[in-house]
Amino acid sequence: MRRARARARAAIKRRNKKKHGKVSTISILGVLMVCLVSALLLSHGAVAGGQQEIPITLKVDDISVVQGEERPLLTAKASCDGDVETVLDEDTGYTIQDLVDELNRGIGFTLECDGDGSTEGKFPIKAELTSEITTPLYAEWFGKVKVDVEDGVFEVKNQYGEWDDSRFKRWDGTYVANDFINFLWTGKKSEYEIIGKENKKYIYDNL
Repeated sequence: MRRARARARAAIKRRNKKKHGKVSTISILGVLMVCLVSALLLSHGAVAGGQQEIPITLKVDDISVVQGEERPLLTAKASCDGDVETVLDEDTGYTIQDLVDELNRGIGFTLECDGDGSTEGKFPIKAELTSEITTPLYAEWFGKVKVDVEDGVFEVKNQYGEWDDSRFKRWDGTYVANDFINFLWTGKKSEYEIIGKENKKYIYDNL
């Protein structure tokens, strides 16, 4: 009987010890989570409280061709008016100037445009930062630097010329005279401006 009671007391002690261990583990994890959240709040608070992020501007270059010409290579340029010697990575010494240089080498972003030079009009050239840049921007670089993107325009000009006030001027500098060139009217403003006034399907020309 005494042995049975002793075994029961030992079992109860073991259960209590396991429960205590679980509670301790949960408590430690809770403390770690509180510390992590506090660190994030302090980081965001420092930015909101007056620490200024240094802005980098990535500007997509505008390009234009005459209809039928091949589209040039899409390019963009990065610039920074702030302190480019600011260190972003203490271990490697990586600075904002290094980031600007990489962007100017075409690293860390993609460029997309639907225009190919065959259709007349203006087409946006959109730049998008890759995860190679966005990941550190919202992590270890947060509060130190930001990258502002400015999209560009790819313009495909009419193959014959353009309007000069009320007259149509060819690319060689001469104006329309007395012959017809047929332009199919599609209702688009850009084509209307090139076709002529009052929704006409023809303009005078002597090509």
